[in-house]
Amino acid sequence: MTLILSVMSANCMRGITGSYLIGGVFPITIQAIKNGNVVGEASSEIIVADECKVSDTLTCLVIGDSTVCSAYLIPSLSNNFESDGIPVKFLGTQGEEPYKQEGRGGWTIEKYLCDAESPFVYEGKFDFARYMGDNHYEDVDYIFIHLGINDFFSITEDDALELKVREALKDFEVLTDAISAYDKNTIVGVCVTIPPAYTQDDFGELYGVKYPRWRYKINNYIWTSALIERYGDSDKAYLVPINVNLDTKNNMGFQEVRLNAH
Repeated sequence: MTLILSVMSANCMRGITGSYLIGGVFPITIQAIKNGNVVGEASSEIIVADECKVSDTLTCLVIGDSTVCSAYLIPSLSNNFESDGIPVKFLGTQGEEPYKQEGRGGWTIEKYLCDAESPFVYEGKFDFARYMGDNHYEDVDYIFIHLGINDFFSITEDDALELKVREALKDFEVLTDAISAYDKNTIVGVCVTIPPAYTQDDFGELYGVKYPRWRYKINNYIWTSALIERYGDSDKAYLVPINVNLDTKNNMGFQEVRLNAH
């Protein structure tokens, strides 16, 4: 049986929540209908895992910027794991138990590799093994990395963007190689950097008029395309497409403003 969802208006349905009682692969079709006619249709499959039974506590380390150290990400992850019956312990030097993490507002991948304030830098060098030892962590099952916003936020020239993409990819290599060298069994998830708010008004509410949304949107697109190409078929890390989980138009910094030049 195929589940068919019909959308009569762009404003009548912004989100769909459902559940399945059994695991399996389920076909789904979404139709857009206007004046009684199907004007668009797309089909896919929903893969539902069987009931998860995990007895051992998994360890998880999340590295990133302000999106990681916010009050929402780690508690939400913890709640999701708990509802699925998966015990997880979050590691890190930031935050309060049980929501520990390694998130710092405004930070870049380069700062985590080189800055003296980085929890991974010792005597001017990146040393993941020492970080683990100093914090009395024997192992870590999963590491998630969400960086890239601050790396590319203020770039205004195409040549500078191209250079920064190459440098950031090399920095990611250093980080993932160091994790693999410490424990090849650790699963590394490279999160696809999230996009900006949908409009300049929403973007400007956060950053003022100094940084135009259109320029950062280009930077974000070029960077995430390179990240996907590099790690889309990698044996060192998995891509985590958190970018597609955001509705930037309806659920991210949405506001109504008077008509303006934008």
